[in-house]
Amino acid sequence: MKKNQIVLIRVVSVAILMAALALILIFGAGSTVFTKIIKDLNNGGVTSGASAVSVYNLVCYKGMNAIYQIIFGIALFTTIVGFAGVFFRIKGTDICLNTAIIFDVVTGVYLILAYVLEKNKFMHKVFAKIYLGEFDTQFTAVRLIKLHVLIAGILLILVSLLASAIVKSSGIPKMAIYKAESNLGWLLIIPLFFTSLIFDVAREWAIRIASGYSDVSGQLYDILKDYYFGDKFLFSMPKWLIVFVASVITLFIMGVLRIHLKRIFAVIMGAVFTAAALIRCVVFWMNPPAIFGTLSYNENVCDMTDRAGAAYMICFVLDIFFITILAVLCIICAQKKFFELKNILIITIGYAIISIAAILILGFGGISAIYAGCGVIDVIASSALLYLAYKS
Repeated sequence: MKKNQIVLIRVVSVAILMAALALILIFGAGSTVFTKIIKDLNNGGVTSGASAVSVYNLVCYKGMNAIYQIIFGIALFTTIVGFAGVFFRIKGTDICLNTAIIFDVVTGVYLILAYVLEKNKFMHKVFAKIYLGEFDTQFTAVRLIKLHVLIAGILLILVSLLASAIVKSSGIPKMAIYKAESNLGWLLIIPLFFTSLIFDVAREWAIRIASGYSDVSGQLYDILKDYYFGDKFLFSMPKWLIVFVASVITLFIMGVLRIHLKRIFAVIMGAVFTAAALIRCVVFWMNPPAIFGTLSYNENVCDMTDRAGAAYMICFVLDIFFITILAVLCIICAQKKFFELKNILIITIGYAIISIAAILILGFGGISAIYAGCGVIDVIASSALLYLAYKS
């Protein structure tokens, strides 16, 4: 067998292994490993005894889920982009493959540890201290994570190690068609890292702290997150899923249709995703969940919730526009350079610092002021990103 044929077989094997890892992530583990348990605990779907519905169990699974969503999101995204990159010969695939293997292993290890340490009191105590500030030593832990989660974790590690060996032997990291110019390959995955860490974790953490400045703001935040928008389509989705969908669509068009996308495509995608978010907001606004008589008989609280809900939806729409154009511009730039990696880092890091600081300050003005401030920062960041892209 000729050397070229051997290389081709190994390259195809890499794509097959990436597809296998993606299937294990989606069907073996899934993004709802912990959220389903949390939902069952909240809705009385757990029948393992009174100890299972303890608040200490609930906050423990919330803590595990917060960490898992970041790891899982990055693992799934880089794995699928790595798979698409091998077939469509996308520059930056080398970085995606290496990142995917690392995070697939990390995800597998995390699932195994979550299963093994599920009943560990020290872990429950840590999350109880974070969420509740206290811990009852009489608390009894129970097992709610299914065995298939453990099996999925083991498979992720084994297949990832095999994929690592095949990637190295295939020579993909050294091939010009897969290797991005300079450090541009990082542009493929920076939007997901940024969205997972800042939008889905850091900003929510800051809003929770800032809303706690007053009892009313804290109450409104809980109503918005757990009842008003909780479990509502699109509103309750992690923001990294938006980046994921926008990136996959962009890669599909570039790879399958062989179109060299222009920068205007980012604006078009941003407009399409924003329009979908707007439609969702209008539908929700026409059919809002009942508050008066359900959660409160205080008309002032109900009116404040409606106002906060409106601010939340405006911020949600502007969030979608910003992260969509960020994801699409980064993918296009990774293939055809039109701005420096450091410029994207300046915008994203600046956004993170300014938004967190603004939230902590605006918390004194109430929950509506927080979301209004976040929306303004989205507009400024989107404008800076578009200016950077089109002046280059």
